[in-house]
Amino acid sequence: MHTEILEDLVKKAEQSLEPNHELRNRKLQKLVDNEAETEEEKPDGIVYDIFDSIFTPGLPPRVQAVLHLVFFLLVLNFVFMLWLTDFNGHVLFLTVVSMLMWITVTWFIANLPPPEEPIKQN
Repeated sequence: MHTEILEDLVKKAEQSLEPNHELRNRKLQKLVDNEAETEEEKPDGIVYDIFDSIFTPGLPPRVQAVLHLVFFLLVLNFVFMLWLTDFNGHVLFLTVVSMLMWITVTWFIANLPPPEEPIKQN
């Protein structure tokens, strides 16, 4: 009697697991299909360009434009702070340092070697 109950419970458990396996397989297939589609598509955005430029040689023009915009806004902020503080020496020093850093980064980018083209294999 106990073995019949156990066998019945095992059969019910196996029957309840079969649809779950099919469902799990379908979900996995959808994930694989979605990953295959996303590998072909490249996201388009400045954040992606910034992170992508970390791992690829060279500097994309959009990243350069954002870099110059950020430095411009930094210098503009310090100039405004100079005006607010009646040309405080500390703020003047920070303004000069930020301008020199902008010039140095621009010089560094200009002297970067061009990225090497990947070797094509036949």
